[in-house]
This record gives sequence, C-alpha cells and structure tokens, in this order.
Amino acid sequence: MKTVSNEYNFLKPVFCDDLIRLGNNFDGGYIVSKKIIENSEILLSFGYSYEPSFEYDYIKHTSRKVYIYDYSCSSFKLVERLLESSLKFIFKINRKKKGPKFYFQSLIEHIRFVKNSKVNFKAKKIIGKFSKNKKKLFENTSTIESIFKEINYDKVIFKCDIEGSEYEIIDDFLNYQNRIDLAVIEFHNLEEDLDKFTLGIKKILKYFSIVHIHGNNSSSLLDSISFPNVAEITFINKSFIKEYKSGNKNFPIELLDYPNMLSEKDLFFNFN
Repeated sequence: MKTVSNEYNFLKPVFCDDLIRLGNNFDGGYIVSKKIIENSEILLSFGYSYEPSFEYDYIKHTSRKVYIYDYSCSSFKLVERLLESSLKFIFKINRKKKGPKFYFQSLIEHIRFVKNSKVNFKAKKIIGKFSKNKKKLFENTSTIESIFKEINYDKVIFKCDIEGSEYEIIDDFLNYQNRIDLAVIEFHNLEEDLDKFTLGIKKILKYFSIVHIHGNNSSSLLDSISFPNVAEITFINKSFIKEYKSGNKNFPIELLDYPNMLSEKDLFFNFN
C-alpha cells in the first residue's frame, strides 16, 4: 500500500458514521451518508453512461425524484449502435466487440429508465457559465445556474461524472453550496490536471468536508503523489459536521468499496 504525499493531506477524510454504498458493486456505485440521503429532496445527476444503478438505488431509498443530464446518451444513439453492430455481425467484422444483443438490451434498459416516473432525463451537455466556445460546439447545453433556477429544492444530492468537465463547473457548483447537502464528484486525469484538481478541491473544502475517497482502477496511482489519477470523492456540507474527527486513512474499505473494473485489482493507498 502506498502513502499519499504529505502535501496532499488536506484530502484526508473526516469521520462519518453512516456511510453506505448506492449502486453496483463495480463501476457506477458511490459512497454516501445514509442519513443525508434519506433526508434529501432530490438527486441531481450529471453523467449516466447507460449505467443507472446509483440513481435506481437513490429512488429505492428515498422515493424522491432524479434529475439527470447526459448529452452522450439517447435512444437514437443506441439504435445507431445496434444497427452498426448488427451489420458487423452479419458480415463477420469485429465480432469480438460489443454485439447486437448488448446494444438491444442497453436500448430497452435506457427506455425503461428514462420513462420511470421518478426520472427527469435531459440529453444535455453540462457546461460552465462562461463556456461560450462549448456552447457553440454542442447543440443542447445546460449550466448549473439554469438548472438550479429550474428546480425548487434545497436539500440536493449532487452526483457528477462528466469525464473531465468537472473542473470548469466547480465555481458554479459552489454558488449553490447552501442548497447541496452531499456531493459525489469523480475527478479525472489528475496526471495532466493536478493543478486544476488541487485548486478546485481547496475551493470546495471551504464549504464541504471529504468523507470518502475511492480510486477508479481504470487508471492507476500517480507516482508523484501516490494518489489515484481518477478519484471518486464524497463530500458532505459542513453544516452536518458537529465534531471534526479523523476518518478512514486506508483505502479501499472492505465491504464498502469495490473495483470499477472487476478484472483488475483495486487501488490501495493511505494517509499518514
């Protein structure tokens, strides 16, 4: 097990006594506070990638609504992939890749998910408030500002897995910190964006405390700081912290954390 560089001890989680897992025991599952989840009013989810186990578990635990945004997912795109894979299967091209059966099942599951009465799905790209260039690149976009103007809830659970775009929305996210009780954010590509990550986390820690970290084993630990290149971090609003105590120092946590890729070993790291 590798020890995280001392200069990154500001990432060390604080104690939370009711951590549970929502979602699959592989990619798509995240760690949250049971009490905060049960007392929440809504889940605002950025990024879905046809893997809704976290959202389904949230609905199961709370019977509350989920507002979900992902421009990369749609029935039309799945139909395209289904047709393409069917042609490849017929003409015996790249049969080792995902086949028609996979895309047909994904299509049925996607339709079932977005038709759920508790789910409000929008195929929109989340961009920062001042990301004018990205607004030109993508036909359908939304900002955190426009979404929070639309939803009339104050006890929000925030989940974000948007493949590197998380860094550009941190300031917008923090503008609504008084309405967000818990946030799970997956930070990507720290090897290239370590400065952005460090700056963003320090901004977040003014209003939130880290209670859990898991390294996504689709990547590795950074040699320079012995911290995951892709990190799933759970934050709770500081208003819920009555007394600051040190939390877990060794990760992953048995029976709570599981590898994102089951075929590979999980990432092991600790804090001093």
